[in-house]
Amino acid sequence: MNNSIYFKKLTAPALVFALIYTLGWNDKYDSAGIGPLIAALTLIALIRYIMWAFERSVSKRALIYEFFIVALGASTVVIRDDEFVFGNHLVMAILMGALLIENFYDDSKWGFDMQFIAMAHIFEKSIQSVLTPFTDAKEGLNSGDKAKVKSAIVGVIIAVPLVSVIIWILMGADVIYENLVMDVLTFTDIDYWNMIRITFKSMYRFFIFYCIIRVMSDKNDVLPSQKEKPNKDALAGIIIMISISLVYITFIYVQIYAHIGKIFTLPQGYSYAEYAREGYFELLEACVINLLVVQMCKWIFKNNTLLKAIMVFVCAATYILLGDSFLRLNMYVGVYGYTPKRAAAYVGMTTIGIFLAGLIYSIYKEKFPLYKFGLFTFSTGYLVLTASHVEYWIYNIG
Repeated sequence: MNNSIYFKKLTAPALVFALIYTLGWNDKYDSAGIGPLIAALTLIALIRYIMWAFERSVSKRALIYEFFIVALGASTVVIRDDEFVFGNHLVMAILMGALLIENFYDDSKWGFDMQFIAMAHIFEKSIQSVLTPFTDAKEGLNSGDKAKVKSAIVGVIIAVPLVSVIIWILMGADVIYENLVMDVLTFTDIDYWNMIRITFKSMYRFFIFYCIIRVMSDKNDVLPSQKEKPNKDALAGIIIMISISLVYITFIYVQIYAHIGKIFTLPQGYSYAEYAREGYFELLEACVINLLVVQMCKWIFKNNTLLKAIMVFVCAATYILLGDSFLRLNMYVGVYGYTPKRAAAYVGMTTIGIFLAGLIYSIYKEKFPLYKFGLFTFSTGYLVLTASHVEYWIYNIG
């Protein structure tokens, strides 16, 4: 495809995205508070326009991603917690990237490995393409257009300082004119530093949007091929998983003996809340490590009945760790009460538990789309958390 085509098809959408997304998330210019929702709707419309402009078909599953993006944009209207607002930014960006991959590539058979390979490739190519808006513009403008653009830039560069000097001189010549100019400046109440920030944010968002879409819409760009499963001997995996299992058997025995056997005593110098808070994060970290180890063993080693059985056991042990984390969090909340972060912890544990069920299923059903299952599971959990306006219920009602 001729590079000038990219300039003609991407410049306007990239500008709209940059301006709407920058102003829509700026409280100074969004007095009604609906900017994030407008930004989300605009984003969906721009992506569909780009698919039409480059003669690509929109994926049938695109509506799911679009729903989450718009719903998160809408939830931002009702939340005031800065951390949740940042989280909405992050999750919407992840979903936007997933939506673009869904539309531009056939990822129906991709696993976690290929998803990350594709993301890394697009990121690398986008950085390499950071100057393409200029090179595409150079090719997109004919000789007459180039001369006009150059002439206009020269005119602006000369006119702005010249007009400023003349206004300053005339303000000194007549007090009435000076008062008029000062009244205009006071009325507009321009925050110049904010304008500079908005300009720079709009510029980098323009380049991000333009470069990413340009890379993904280039039919000549070929993704690295999906690496074949190494199919290493399962014995190493069995040893690894048995070692982990023995550790968890010991830990689970201690928990059952202490809590169910009702002989639990606090370590010296600890309160129930301190003990619960300290243990909660470590247990959650162990859960995440288990998920990663099981996923890696699935991909690296040959299919083996014993290995699969041990992986299922480790997943079952992870459920017990989640349950222990839940009990510890209950202890802590019982002393210090709910906060938005603690509510987020409950939702996080629930979504990990649901994802864990999908992981267990995928051990025996290799074609199960675990990546998309996980993406939608965590997106749903996060959406429920933010859309429920949890900080309002905690601080005003309970």
